[in-house]
Amino acid sequence: MPQNCWVDGRPYWSGIQLDEVAFPIMLAWRLDSLGLLGDFDSYPMVRAGASYILRRGPASPQERWEEDAGISPSTLAAEITALICAAEMAHHRNDERTALLCQRTADLWATNIERWTYTTRGTLSAGGGYYVRLESLDPDSLESDRDPNTGVIHINNVPHEQSGFPVYDIIDGGFLELVRYGIREPTDEHVLKTLIVYDAVLKVDTPCGPAWHRYNHDGYGQKASGDGFDGTGVGRAWPLLTGERAHYEIAAGRDVSEYVKALECFANAGAMIPEQIWDTEDIPEKLMYFGRPTGSAMPLVWAHAEYIKLLRSRRDRRVFDLVEPVRARYAGQQHKSDLQVWLFNHKLHTARSDMPLRIEVCAAARLRWTTDRWATPQETELFDDGLGIYSHEFAAGEIKAGEVLQFTFYWTEVNRWEGRDFAIAIE
Repeated sequence: MPQNCWVDGRPYWSGIQLDEVAFPIMLAWRLDSLGLLGDFDSYPMVRAGASYILRRGPASPQERWEEDAGISPSTLAAEITALICAAEMAHHRNDERTALLCQRTADLWATNIERWTYTTRGTLSAGGGYYVRLESLDPDSLESDRDPNTGVIHINNVPHEQSGFPVYDIIDGGFLELVRYGIREPTDEHVLKTLIVYDAVLKVDTPCGPAWHRYNHDGYGQKASGDGFDGTGVGRAWPLLTGERAHYEIAAGRDVSEYVKALECFANAGAMIPEQIWDTEDIPEKLMYFGRPTGSAMPLVWAHAEYIKLLRSRRDRRVFDLVEPVRARYAGQQHKSDLQVWLFNHKLHTARSDMPLRIEVCAAARLRWTTDRWATPQETELFDDGLGIYSHEFAAGEIKAGEVLQFTFYWTEVNRWEGRDFAIAIE
């Protein structure tokens, strides 16, 4: 799915956001489960979208703010939910191979959310523990070490010389999506600890009510003088985020009247909700008033959709976007994965001997491998998991602690060797 497109489907921008590949799958599942698609079969689109997520994720070339690459809690939440929705639709069509692949990957990613995106060394709280905005990619290798305690994020809308910040020092509200879809309970300790930091760092109380900034050090918004954004500025508060924070309160069983009133107050005289509101003292000569629209996009349809869903969620006393199969699998049954997976965009250098080890690629191949420095090499045809995924899985204990697994690939479709070896030390 393109980042955005004309109404006839032609892409407008070329960026890829994996959450925007996930959302149509979630919508298709919801409409399909309600019997609202008539004769239209959305499953081919769902399989294609799931395949794209499996082959490209979990790191996304752009997270939901369309600015940086990496693994974010919000994109992870959408990807995991979409894969479970795809698995549900596959089950109903007796496509069990697709269902199993989607479930196993979703389980793996859901199990590792905290490992990949929850820092334990952050400086924004005394305890150091909270979900980060984004676990970044190495700009040279395009690989992620999947460690939120290391790495740097370069924020694009601040002066370049000021743009680099430690991953563990940037927070946003994306973690709330984990609760929205049912992957984590509102009472989860990681969620609760992050909520405290999120409110302390990014919340602003306006005459209309509470609002939140996108993330700390954001430079996308009107300048301090009230002048317009010209590539740099000061990130302002977003009404959309008031709606997202309210949906957490609904999940936690609390009243959201103040949030609904705030969203309505943020709107202009024509009931249009803006992208951003002015979040500090009035500058009358620039028409900037505390809690009122800035010169940002208005209406922001994303904010209007959030407001409508909030009204529905308040009426139902249940988050409208909650996906019950997701909640049952993770918040309810607490499905866990013990898989370790080697990928070209995440090359494991060490692995545990007491856990299964999966080698996964995106093309048909033979795996040539050894544990004795190529004295007795072995070859294995990779299994076709479907959706363009090929793999071989070593059982727990099959490779002993202290051994080194060395391997390479023969790509059968193009009849050539990879030309390099890879190694995983087994502990």
